[in-house]
Amino acid sequence: MSKVQSLMSALFISSFAFIPAFAGESGFAQWLVQEEDETQSETIVFPIVFPPEIVEEDTLSEKKKSVPLGLLYSLLLPGSGQLYMGSKGLGKGFLAAEGVIWLGFAGFTLYGHQVRNDYRLYAASAAGALGSGSFDETYFNAMEFNLSSEEFNAKIREDARSLYPDEPKRQEEYVRERVYKGIHAWVWPSADALRQYKRLRRSSRFAFLKATYALGLALVNRVVSAMNIIRTKDNQEKLGLGIEHDFEEKRWQVGLRLSMP
Repeated sequence: MSKVQSLMSALFISSFAFIPAFAGESGFAQWLVQEEDETQSETIVFPIVFPPEIVEEDTLSEKKKSVPLGLLYSLLLPGSGQLYMGSKGLGKGFLAAEGVIWLGFAGFTLYGHQVRNDYRLYAASAAGALGSGSFDETYFNAMEFNLSSEEFNAKIREDARSLYPDEPKRQEEYVRERVYKGIHAWVWPSADALRQYKRLRRSSRFAFLKATYALGLALVNRVVSAMNIIRTKDNQEKLGLGIEHDFEEKRWQVGLRLSMP
């Protein structure tokens, strides 16, 4: 085999040296091609220099990971911290849970308002609830537990006499501020109509309650996502409880250990 053929073969083989898997810590690789002929053995050395971004990309990305920043991302948007730290599977799971939670919150809130509007319209059509007082929830609460405004007003007068037994003026003032008369008066035509009204109100209350639960789940999702960042094995060395002993002051110090990258 001639020297020209040896050089051609060596150049062809060295072209594969650009694959990152063959990159050494020093940033270059040396390929040795040995040739035996009848008289001697010679070694030809080809230094191949790799671009820094190819060799050190993974190393640099690992160094840029900040646990405090990952915690902040998780608290703002669960799953974003995991994606930032490289846990794509967990990140997508937390993001999906967050999306479901807020969709549930929006759905329950909208449904609650819709049913609230329904029971107010029902009260107006069935019991004659009219006037500006009909937009006050206190007014609709009174309608839920009394067949008529007269029944409710009688309870108010009884409360006034119990609170101010010897003060007629205070009784009158108490009654005047709380009774419903004129356009605010109502009468349910039957007990069944009142039960239907109660069912609508309960449905609205439960919808708003479930929306509140959704907010609680959103908070839990953030806490769990943040705890996952802390509890990751690699991150426990960067963020954790630090205990030190001050020999000069002769005391122990306990605090949060935080190692910035």
